[in-house]
Amino acid sequence: MGKKSWRKHLYSVVFFSDTPAGRQFDIALLLAIFASLVVVMLDSVPGYDRYGELFYALEWGFTILFAAEYLLRIAIHPRAIA
Repeated sequence: MGKKSWRKHLYSVVFFSDTPAGRQFDIALLLAIFASLVVVMLDSVPGYDRYGELFYALEWGFTILFAAEYLLRIAIHPRAIA
């Protein structure tokens, strides 16, 4: 039997957690979500005003990361328009 295409391989990693790579992807995504929440919460605390530029950059970084992850899910889904 032939090798899986890159799209099928990524599909199994992104949409399923029954493989080591799938579990690692899910854990990394959950850690990114948690870190994003921490940054947003700290950004709202008055004592952390001096880190405003850092928080702003991190928030944009997370936004770009989550948008890329969403676009990846669309691109590799079997029903995606190719």
